[in-house]
Amino acid sequence: ATTYRLPKWITPVDGVMFSVKARTTGVKVQSFAIHTPLVGESVPIFVYKLNALRGFNGTESFLSDPTQWQLISDFKGDMMGIDSPTHLPKAIFDVKIPQGSTQ
Repeated sequence: ATTYRLPKWITPVDGVMFSVKARTTGVKVQSFAIHTPLVGESVPIFVYKLNALRGFNGTESFLSDPTQWQLISDFKGDMMGIDSPTHLPKAIFDVKIPQGSTQ
């Protein structure tokens, strides 16, 4: 499930981490959307990626090490609210994941 599919009654989260595995071909991530209860408010959204090609299960010590992360987007825009996705612009980041790798 994604945060966009979470029930409306769940408390808002401060962040979400996920891995993308490029199984048979490389993957290029250029945009995505977030779900927020805020409407019309201009809120900063920070997108980071791990410096190394690897996934995580939430218990690794590097997760709290700021040197292991790279800021790839610092977007500020109007939030669309509960029933509408807030799309981050395509032009603000570009992540390439080689075939067989996880990012």
